[in-house]
Amino acid sequence: MAIREPLMNKEYFEFAIDSRNKYIVELKEDIKTNNPKIPNWGVVYNQLCFDQLNLVFLKYSAGYSIEECKNLTLETIKNYIISENHKDNEPDKFNDYIGVYEDGLRLTCLSILFNIDTLIIEDLKKTFDETKGKSDFLLDNLLKFRINFQKSSEKLIFPKFYSQLAEVFSNKNKEECVKKYLENWYNLMKSTSWHNTHKKSKTGSVSSFVGYWAIEAAAVTYVLDIDDTSYKKMPYYPADLVDYARSSKK
Repeated sequence: MAIREPLMNKEYFEFAIDSRNKYIVELKEDIKTNNPKIPNWGVVYNQLCFDQLNLVFLKYSAGYSIEECKNLTLETIKNYIISENHKDNEPDKFNDYIGVYEDGLRLTCLSILFNIDTLIIEDLKKTFDETKGKSDFLLDNLLKFRINFQKSSEKLIFPKFYSQLAEVFSNKNKEECVKKYLENWYNLMKSTSWHNTHKKSKTGSVSSFVGYWAIEAAAVTYVLDIDDTSYKKMPYYPADLVDYARSSKK
């Protein structure tokens, strides 16, 4: 199992994955037993989704198989839909905070790259529409690759972060456009909560670093069928997810 994320070693990822798994097992046990001490089940499902989505990226970074990451992603999306629609939950809107939007974007990108069942993606889009407020140009253009819907947004909710990538949809030189986005990606994301977390994380302690992946660049590459030869080996680009998406497309 070859590590995909070079910024941390095998021991770091093993500890981080084991720790996250323990949290997930505890949350699932609360759900299974309908723990009477839980005052708000929306919070429990929110935490479960947060931990599972982070675990997807931890396992991908650590070199786990794409199939294992796919199975975990499918479970995460299903729990995300439950969480956002739970009667105890008051969902944050996409425009409230970049992290809320990032979760939705990452789940969308993973669902597309893993070629997850259309019905699941339709439920995800419906959840966005009913709980997340404004629609978004990037999300809509990715989702339209798999499902049909009438109205889509012409605006980005977070242009500061994603305007360079959004240009790919109208730019004639799409390959160069994605490459430029990847070159700037880490600096573009410097005001996110996860930026520079590798510097604050260490083996044997609860850490927030799960790997740095421009998953949205991979999804755009796939849906627009862009030749990624010139940026295939660039940092932050999960090239094997695009290869998997192309080889497993139904």
